[in-house]
Amino acid sequence: MNAPILNTALIAMSSLDIAELTGKTHKNIKRDCEAMFKALELDALTFERIYRDSMNRSRIEYILPKVLVETLIIGYSIKLRYWVIQRLHELEAKNQFLQKQLNILSKQYADFDCDLSTAARFLVIGGKQIKPQFNQQICILMKQIQNDLFDEQDDEKGEE
Repeated sequence: MNAPILNTALIAMSSLDIAELTGKTHKNIKRDCEAMFKALELDALTFERIYRDSMNRSRIEYILPKVLVETLIIGYSIKLRYWVIQRLHELEAKNQFLQKQLNILSKQYADFDCDLSTAARFLVIGGKQIKPQFNQQICILMKQIQNDLFDEQDDEKGEE
């Protein structure tokens, strides 16, 4: 069984996050993003996402991959660049943590599946093999573990 792979291209930041980290207004960060898109001949719609503000109005933010975040902040002060780069490093560390956890879970699942395959050859209950029952239970357990793992990551994000 191949281990799931997290796409490192998913390391990204929103224009709202950048505004919060730098102390700049979101309007100014968006303006800087749009200038960068124009200079690099990129379509802004590719990075656009609609979110709801505190008054439930639709607003636009940009989701920038790491390379564009770095490109954007080059023009900012050293202190502002520092805070944004620190956040990028946190995101990369979380990505690596999740990748390791997925690899561990995948290996455990493969081991369980192999053990069950061996056991299923020998164990029969009422003329039926028990592997499908255990396999289903393990799949449910794996999903719970994955959900707990991602919920924990979401909780950490919510505390920030």
